[in-house]
Amino acid sequence: METVPVRKDPAKIDIYSRSQADQIAGRDPAFEYEYFSDNPEHPSFIGDRLKRHERGSPAAGYVMVEPWQVVHQGEVQQGKKRADDSAGVDTKVTHGKLILCKLPKAEHVKYGIMHERALGAQAARLTQVNRSGGGLVGMKETMTMGTMETGAELANVGEMLKE
Repeated sequence: METVPVRKDPAKIDIYSRSQADQIAGRDPAFEYEYFSDNPEHPSFIGDRLKRHERGSPAAGYVMVEPWQVVHQGEVQQGKKRADDSAGVDTKVTHGKLILCKLPKAEHVKYGIMHERALGAQAARLTQVNRSGGGLVGMKETMTMGTMETGAELANVGEMLKE
């Protein structure tokens, strides 16, 4: 029986599973950080996020989220600035037209919860059983997928939900 010799690493290194980029940048681990746009036409426009705002829908319900806070220079370490970045008079941390903001993780969780509730309400509507004429009738949803080049294909939503 052959034995394999013990591997000898030239240097002992500490390998870890999670990136420590936030700690290196000086970001507080109790906050979530995101960049938002100052352009009102952009989907991630900062507008309402700087004040208390609602998240949700009639089907999923609503929750009030506290305002995001703009991150200013000195609070975090910033990487190389873009050439079109601000001239330095304004102290907020930017990346081009994007502004870095932070929100406590306890508040940020609300976004995920409302997203999951909305998906659950949508799935419930698709799998809902309706009463009709005294008997139970299942609701069947179909959709057409494809482009003019590839042609359209029918898909049964109920079958897609089972997968």
